[in-house]
Amino acid sequence: MRELLHAQSADRFCTACLSGLLDTSEASARMAMVTLEAEPGTTRGYGTCSRCGKDRIVVGAVRRA
Repeated sequence: MRELLHAQSADRFCTACLSGLLDTSEASARMAMVTLEAEPGTTRGYGTCSRCGKDRIVVGAVRRA
């Protein structure tokens, strides 16, 4: 999951879309989102999902200058 987020650093994904991209359950994707939130380089918060376009809690990589 970390690799996916950093490879697409401009994108933010909701739990439903992330679970589809990773071929896992939404519960597993949600747990991974919470775990990654604590790591440097990852952000989680309310925003628009890059895949489905819905406003939800999304996770993504922090853009580096």
